[in-house]
Amino acid sequence: LVDGVVKTVGGTATLFVKNGDEFVRISTNVKRDGERAIGTVLDPKGKAIAAIRDGKAFYGMVDILGNPFLTGYEPLVDAQNQVIGIWYVGYKVDMQALNTAIDGSRLLNTGFFAIVDGKGKVRFRSGHTEEAQVERLVSSGDPGWTVSRQEFSKWGFTVVAAYPRTEVQELSQSRMFAILLAGLI
Repeated sequence: LVDGVVKTVGGTATLFVKNGDEFVRISTNVKRDGERAIGTVLDPKGKAIAAIRDGKAFYGMVDILGNPFLTGYEPLVDAQNQVIGIWYVGYKVDMQALNTAIDGSRLLNTGFFAIVDGKGKVRFRSGHTEEAQVERLVSSGDPGWTVSRQEFSKWGFTVVAAYPRTEVQELSQSRMFAILLAGLI
């Protein structure tokens, strides 16, 4: 069934069955380590499960086995209207264009941009930066840096922009001296 759906419309498809408090993949074309992810459970802390537990559908961006997907989850109910399973379809998000844009970006000379997923993992960062530095600044900050965040909740990502305060001071002084010099001349 899931292969038929994918053959017709592309993407990925899964059937989940309720097992206690969990929902387990019983039929899927989602793969982990090159094999169908049969027997894996729906993230118990994810956005989709909250809606399903309320008997509602969920549509949006989620992380599936470490990859971002645009998804739809519909509850399957029995004759007593109890949720007994989930029907899922999704499309893996091609983040290459975003990665390329972020990789080539800078804020001032040494500042950077980064995309952070809902679990706090840095997905993309400006190419001129070191991964460890970006992760440190994103997670705990630094008094010498200004770090700004803008959440995109529908996608589950946060855009982080950071720059060293000393660089702004140096740029301000440089411009101030240029203006003073032009005024003197």
